[in-house]
Amino acid sequence: MKKINQLLIIKVVIAITAAVFLISCSKSKGKIKICGIISMSSPAGVAEDGVTLKNGLALAVEEINSKGGINNKEIELIIEDPGTNAEKAKSIYKRMKQEHEPLLFISNYSSVSIELAPLAEKDEVVLLCLVATSPKVTEDRKWTFRYWPTVKDELSSILFLLDMLKVKNLGILYLNDDYGKSMFETLKKEYTANGGIVKTKSFARNELYFKNEIDSLMDTEAIFVVALPNYLDIIFKQLARRKYNKPIISTNAVCANFLRTSPEADGIYINAPIIYSPGFIFKEEMKKKYESRYEKRFNHFAANGYDAINIIKGILKDEEISRNNLRDMLEMDFVHPGLFGDIDSRRGEHDLSFPLYPARISGGEIEYLR
Repeated sequence: MKKINQLLIIKVVIAITAAVFLISCSKSKGKIKICGIISMSSPAGVAEDGVTLKNGLALAVEEINSKGGINNKEIELIIEDPGTNAEKAKSIYKRMKQEHEPLLFISNYSSVSIELAPLAEKDEVVLLCLVATSPKVTEDRKWTFRYWPTVKDELSSILFLLDMLKVKNLGILYLNDDYGKSMFETLKKEYTANGGIVKTKSFARNELYFKNEIDSLMDTEAIFVVALPNYLDIIFKQLARRKYNKPIISTNAVCANFLRTSPEADGIYINAPIIYSPGFIFKEEMKKKYESRYEKRFNHFAANGYDAINIIKGILKDEEISRNNLRDMLEMDFVHPGLFGDIDSRRGEHDLSFPLYPARISGGEIEYLR
């Protein structure tokens, strides 16, 4: 009798274990998998905005899952860090595709996204690119989309600043990669077409000393610098040491927390999204949640990630969850009420953008100029 009871207990345990396993497998199969290839570390200093971007993605997933997911399916967010190494990013993509077969991929930075786009196009899977400015990211693509201001969006505020400061002779110092070159080429074309004079210097990745480049631009009326945040930090410090006391202009990258609070960034003119304005209430709830959850200052990189996931949720609500349908929905007209205001998507476009405004760093904060 004792042996019969023991056998019965063993059978019950096995049955329960099998049931739990099957339920677990069923839940896993029902999940919406999103794979992020997010640069969060490298010598170029992308750690802060990459980590805050990842946190924004994760916070959105956490909130959506707590409310039942998308169409009663949980999101599973899988993120890996390639640094800014494009070859490593491609290797991660191939492995993630094989292991997870995700609904979509998310990447950041132009240099990485440009290399991943042909793979996504070949595999017919959506690649959503964040913090990526170069026109090449979405050029002639069917499956690649961007949620970030383009070079043209940046240019509007830069030209306003140059006109406001009455700059006729501009120095441009830029990182010689797809991001830096696209910004330099577009600005030079527009600025010189209106009678401006441009003197330019480029630099390669891993360069740390800019004395020669700065010396050659000392006679300009202003310097525009375009690079990743840690390069900007080094360049601003070296400009201060060289006592360049004329206007310095840069991009929204200066909004990175560690950069805008540095003494050398004080007074620098930039483009900035509206979320840093105390009067812009749409981001207040998320800002409080983010800073409480991660004990870090909220910024627009975190907002970019948070919004991206919520855009996916919004367009797939009550719709078929498939790669083809996601691509079709991203190409349709829609308005997303996001942290940067209403994001208006036009049919057939692959660039979802948010506006930037001319601003100035003052005491570690952002002072809008219009």
